[in-house]
Amino acid sequence: MEIRGAAHALVQAWARAQEARDVERLSDLFLRDPQPLVTFSDGERVKDWLDVRVRLQRDIERHLIDRVEVHDVLVEPLEGGTALVTFAYDISVRDLWGTAVTATRLASVVLVDTKDGLRIAMAHFSAPR
Repeated sequence: MEIRGAAHALVQAWARAQEARDVERLSDLFLRDPQPLVTFSDGERVKDWLDVRVRLQRDIERHLIDRVEVHDVLVEPLEGGTALVTFAYDISVRDLWGTAVTATRLASVVLVDTKDGLRIAMAHFSAPR
C-alpha cells in the first residue's frame, strides 16, 4: 500500500481503537524505538512510549467514547518513508455521570514506515480555542 493510503488507514485505525477503548491497539500505533514525542490536547507532553500508554489508559478510563469521526485528512509524504498527516476529528464522549459532549479536535502526526507498518513518531493533539 502506498504511503498516502497507509496513512489514511492508520488514522482510521486510531479512531476505531479510540471508540473501542482499546489501549493495546492505540499504543501499538506509536513508535517504540526511538521514543515518540506526543503532546496531548491539554498540553501535557510525553516523550516515552510507556508514558504514552499510561496517558491513553488514563484518558480512556475517564470517559466513555461514543464516536470519533475523522475529517479533513491531509497527507504529505516526506523522504525516507515518512509522512506528515494533519486531520480534524469530532469526538463524542460521556463522562461517568452520563453527560454527553462532542468536541472538535485537531491533530498533526509524523508517521514513520517500520517493518511493522506505519507508526506514529510524533503527535500533537489540540483543542481549538
